[in-house]
Amino acid sequence: MSNKAVSGKINFESGANSGSENAIADNFIKTLEQSDFFNQMSNLKESLAGFAGELSTVGTSVNQRAEEVETIAAHVMAIEAVLAVMLKNIPLDPEAVKAEVISRSQALSGNPEGSPTVQAVARDIIGG
Repeated sequence: MSNKAVSGKINFESGANSGSENAIADNFIKTLEQSDFFNQMSNLKESLAGFAGELSTVGTSVNQRAEEVETIAAHVMAIEAVLAVMLKNIPLDPEAVKAEVISRSQALSGNPEGSPTVQAVARDIIGG
């Protein structure tokens, strides 16, 4: 708001005391201008607008990743369901599956017994 706008508003609202109030308002506005307050507020507004844009971009990326994870999970679940039905008709040695799980997941899990999670999922699929 400019000095004239502030002065006009104070003058309009105050009536008789307008002279001293206008001088106070003018001094206050000058002090703000000299302290670079308006430039700082403008810079803050620009920074906040940039930050809001970046947050929007992050939000969009998060939503895309969530959709990708849901798609992967759906594919895995579908494959598990097909495999589970197939395994009902084909005999399978649970110990051979466990050995394969250990062999394939040792390095990833850092556990010499392999990943307990992978073992649990494999047991669930083969029904053991």
